Amino acid sequence: LNNNWLENFLGVEPYEIKKYTIEDFQLKDSDDYKNVAFENGIILYEHLKDLPRYIICNCRFWAWITFEKAYKQLQYSARMANASMLKNTLLGNNTRRFLMHSAIAKYYFRVECSIDETKENKYQLSKFLFDYPELYTCIVHRNFGMINSVNIALIQAIIDAQKRFQININNDNIQIIVKDTSRIGSVMLIDHMTQDEIYNILSKKIEKRFSYDLNQGI
Repeated sequence: LNNNWLENFLGVEPYEIKKYTIEDFQLKDSDDYKNVAFENGIILYEHLKDLPRYIICNCRFWAWITFEKAYKQLQYSARMANASMLKNTLLGNNTRRFLMHSAIAKYYFRVECSIDETKENKYQLSKFLFDYPELYTCIVHRNFGMINSVNIALIQAIIDAQKRFQININNDNIQIIVKDTSRIGSVMLIDHMTQDEIYNILSKKIEKRFSYDLNQGI
């Protein structure tokens, strides 16, 4: 469960020193990684959030985090992934989609794209993303996933709809609601809209959809 083999395999020192420093941290581990994934996402976010974007969005930086700080967690997390997914998250490239799904980086980005500083518990929406990772995938596969006001409005609208209509938010419903969000962006300048404006439009669309489904007995 250690990374001592890496330098021997490469034949050279695998890392280079950069001018930025971060406070040291330790991630939690568990045989069932789902038990600690959310907590580790918070730890990663709190220690890395002040780094410049060219660092935090560089796959080589995440290679260092993965092998130097999260090697044990990588192995636990990998047990939840199939071979194809594991290959893509470890041997990908420096594209946004790769970073969003990278073995350890994805836990950081789940928090970053959903943190709401206005709430008493600013990680409330992040926890929902960890419970519904398919929603995270839908968000980061679309351009609006880079706009936190849209992400927060979308997640909050789904949470409120779940409570209001007493339904389970499944993958099909998530896909529909995310597409509704994309449609807003296709006819309006969604990046210039307020979070409340986006939430209100989405809530009306969701209410119309689910009220119809419930009236039809679905």
